Amino acid sequence: MTLRSRLLGVAAVAALTMTPRHATAQACSTGYTFSLGLGGALSGCFTGSISEVGEDAGFISDQFYWAGNFGARSGATNAPTVAGTFMFQNGCGSDGNGTFAFCTGTFLKPTISIANTAGELVLGLRVPETFYGNAFQWIYSGSSARGDTPAPAGFQSVLLQMTIGGVDDPGQFMFGWEDLNSGCISRVAAFNNRYAEEQLGNGVLLNSRLADCNVILPGGNSDSDFNDSYMRFNIAGVGTPLSTVPEPMTMSLMAIGLVGMGAASLRRRRK
Repeated sequence: MTLRSRLLGVAAVAALTMTPRHATAQACSTGYTFSLGLGGALSGCFTGSISEVGEDAGFISDQFYWAGNFGARSGATNAPTVAGTFMFQNGCGSDGNGTFAFCTGTFLKPTISIANTAGELVLGLRVPETFYGNAFQWIYSGSSARGDTPAPAGFQSVLLQMTIGGVDDPGQFMFGWEDLNSGCISRVAAFNNRYAEEQLGNGVLLNSRLADCNVILPGGNSDSDFNDSYMRFNIAGVGTPLSTVPEPMTMSLMAIGLVGMGAASLRRRRK
């Protein structure tokens, strides 16, 4: 076998080893990434379900999702340019005056099944309000830039990892909404962006768990505590935190390094 043939073989093995999982055909049960905290997001290929836990909201809002097909926003109401899929309203019987209401009995919401094949799963809330002179306002999960109309461009959502016995429960997340423009850009992550499944029935804790915003831009019109509405994600497969996913450039450099190591080894053998 020639040196060139051997090098090509090493390169082929490196390419196969470093090929991202998303580049190959696969069932949507694995291969998603996630980030936690303010503006937290879920992206990639997965199947899962969303159910409403409860709320303490003065406004009953329609909830939607975009499975990797979120477009842009436009106009004074921040409306989406691509229609989302309606899930349910966040009304569970609370009057929004400090008492958390669980979505049970007549307020029980249907469980929504979602298949996300690529891109970010974006959640949206159509909030009826008159603070800005509009009949309603749209807010979204993810980047704070999606909430820049009206200003300030604060976060309206939080993504938490669920735990059992203090240990992360893979694929189990809780999503918290603030149903008005808060202007919150930072909060004290005293609980490391996690919530215990053993406490899902604790309405008092749910109603205070996220009330820790410590940087609020002027101009918002809410209490900025992000506890107006909660949803629970149940996702099949194993996810990877965004901070540990190799970037394409990093993978290319690693592949080149492997080829170089193979070439050096062959030279030593020939000598």
